[in-house]
Amino acid sequence: MQEPANQLMSPGIGSSGGERFALRRSPGSVALLALFLPLAAAVSCRTTVAAPEGVTMRVELDVFSGRPNPVWDLTAAQAEELLTRLQSLPTGDGTVRDGLGYRGIIVTANGGQILGFDRIVISGGVVLGERAGGERRFRDANRELERWLFRTAEGRLETAVDDMVAQDLAR
Repeated sequence: MQEPANQLMSPGIGSSGGERFALRRSPGSVALLALFLPLAAAVSCRTTVAAPEGVTMRVELDVFSGRPNPVWDLTAAQAEELLTRLQSLPTGDGTVRDGLGYRGIIVTANGGQILGFDRIVISGGVVLGERAGGERRFRDANRELERWLFRTAEGRLETAVDDMVAQDLAR
């Protein structure tokens, strides 16, 4: 069965023994990979994953209850950085925040899935990948991913919201 073209990646097993995000390959891509693997290995030992053209990753700051949350789109370079960062996350546990105030950051893709998930929620050191078949949790050590995504909103948030979230992330 052929995977949809708009699926960026799917969860898999990483090389370090822990469960991590991994690429899903089609038979045609394996042949192409064999041609370029020696060059890629010489250039870098890390896989760079690009978002398919036309797929925009939207970030939502989950902070309001009675009005729309602030949203912004990642640039292509930021989307690639996000995918790289997500690939490196180890599995984890924990719950995402709920209630009033800042709860976390939600990432979606307008043209498909991100790493096989319909949406990714980053909240208080927990990364939750949600899809129709269930969910998976990953660990965001020291909230590095959450802080990085928040910084992509620079200049786009109301000062009071920016200050409140910055204080929360400083804890």
